Amino acid sequence: MRSLVELERGLTGAGAGDFRFLIVGCGSEREWLERRKRRAEFTGVLRGEALARAYANLDLFVFPSQTDTFGNVVLEAQASGVPCLVSSRGGPKSIIRTGRTGRTGRTGRTGRTGADNDASGLAADTPREFLEATLGLMSQPEKLSRMREAALARAREFSWDGVFEQVYQTYEDCLRRIADVSTDSILSPQRVAADLLLNPKQRLLRLWNWKAALLSACVRGTVFFCVNIGAGMMIPLQTMQEALGAAGMCSMFLVKCERPEEQEEVARRLVERLPDSRIIFTRDLPVLFAHGFAAFNVFLEAVAALAMTISLLIILLTTYTTVTERTRQIGILKALGASKRFIAMVFIKESLLVSAMGVAGGLLIALIARPALAAWAGLNIEIEAGYTLCATLGGLASGLIGAIYPALRAAGQDAVEALSYE
Repeated sequence: MRSLVELERGLTGAGAGDFRFLIVGCGSEREWLERRKRRAEFTGVLRGEALARAYANLDLFVFPSQTDTFGNVVLEAQASGVPCLVSSRGGPKSIIRTGRTGRTGRTGRTGRTGADNDASGLAADTPREFLEATLGLMSQPEKLSRMREAALARAREFSWDGVFEQVYQTYEDCLRRIADVSTDSILSPQRVAADLLLNPKQRLLRLWNWKAALLSACVRGTVFFCVNIGAGMMIPLQTMQEALGAAGMCSMFLVKCERPEEQEEVARRLVERLPDSRIIFTRDLPVLFAHGFAAFNVFLEAVAALAMTISLLIILLTTYTTVTERTRQIGILKALGASKRFIAMVFIKESLLVSAMGVAGGLLIALIARPALAAWAGLNIEIEAGYTLCATLGGLASGLIGAIYPALRAAGQDAVEALSYE
């Protein structure tokens, strides 16, 4: 996010006036960005045709993330014919073709041969390099136009057939480089694909055999990773780092403080020593997760709505049954001169009392389960006041709504008929 702010400042400082940022989506740092960006339009979450139009209207897709393992948005941008400017670290650089469909840092190392190296002198590892690359593309509209066509062609390469072909090729490469297995002993990708379609059992067996061959060749300095079709691989750590464009480097450190109360001070000192790094406290992970996964929030909201609906139905049926069983008592109250309002409020108050007891019971269970889960599973669960208030109001509202119809039915009964009810 900070890279985008610095890029805007740099473009403005360089005298570039004909540009505007389009930021699609919503996240925890949107407000921070809105306060700092002057030439940006924030659309919020877009889907379907609206999202496709947003992609297609772009001239350049800037994606400075260094931690994304793939970057679906880069592939989507190319599918809309939009060149991409990405970091040379992380996964997105593997989606573009350096110099044609986009620019990536240190293209002398990661670029391809021939015409794909027509921009090998550009780099995009730092905000300064992103600025230079963006200005360069803004000053060459003809080249940007050619890159649009190349971007679309590159996106077409990511078909399912092409993806599975790369998976099988990866197995062969690993077997050749690590296990020293002759490629003659490996079936061709086409033959394997036919086996996968015709014989599921043979598919699992073949994948397991490949996995076993790789595991048998494990040596020190290796890392384990999985591919989507279910088998595991062991490859040298150095090979993995080179594949990610981060030779001899790592992307994340986990820091444990001996004194938890000093974590703020430790974070401050880390920022002073490593100003380009981002510090994330473990206590903030639940909030980041909640704001970063919209589908999970929708799921939680659906569960809460379902719980309130069930609570409403239970109160409705329970109160309705109570009214039926206490019909003669209702008749006695009417004979003694009780008003309809009084009789209705009797049942509404009882329903609210039951709902309040249910809410209190749920909170008590949560308080008891919290330390138990912390001791058993190591989960640190926070009970926030806002959610507690919403749950309390929701439970009481369900009790109130569920009791209205039975209460009105009780209040509307005839005194004589109620007294004669058997």
